[in-house]
Amino acid sequence: MAQTLQLDMIAEGIERPEQLELLQGLRCGLGQGYLLGRPMSSGGITELLVMGRSHRRPVSVVSSAG
Repeated sequence: MAQTLQLDMIAEGIERPEQLELLQGLRCGLGQGYLLGRPMSSGGITELLVMGRSHRRPVSVVSSAG
């Protein structure tokens, strides 16, 4: 439905590789959850922004080949 309406879809709570595979099969474009990245403290986020590190960023769950 989201694709038909040209809306971005973000899956939340991705914790297992099987969930990620299912979402990739459904062509879900974005996701978040423990499998993709752990929560950060406010200090960690501040450091991330100040230092310009990119090791924690939104993750596309659809492969570039898909």
